[in-house]
Amino acid sequence: FNFIQNASVSWDFSSINLNNSKLTIEVVTIYDCFNGELASDFKEQFLILSQENFKLKGSKQLNHLELMTKCFKWRLVDRGDDSKVSEWFYFSFIK
Repeated sequence: FNFIQNASVSWDFSSINLNNSKLTIEVVTIYDCFNGELASDFKEQFLILSQENFKLKGSKQLNHLELMTKCFKWRLVDRGDDSKVSEWFYFSFIK
C-alpha cells in the first residue's frame, strides 16, 4: 500500500563523550494514535538500543505489520550518573 510507510530509527553517538552514560532508545507502540505523543493507551514497550546491545552507530527498521500497530512514540533515555530523558517523538506508519 502506498499510504503506509516503514520507520527507520538511526543513531550516531560517535562524536559525543559518553562517560558514565547508559543510553537506551525506548519505543512504545500506541493504540490511541489520534493523541500523538500525548497518547496514553499503549500496546507494548521495548528497547531498540540498550546496554546489552549498545553500539555507537546503528539503525533499526520498524514495520507496522511486525508491531501490529499504526503508530509509536520513542525517546532517548540516559540512566547514567545524571539521569536524563528526552521528549517523546511520535511516528505514524500511515501517511
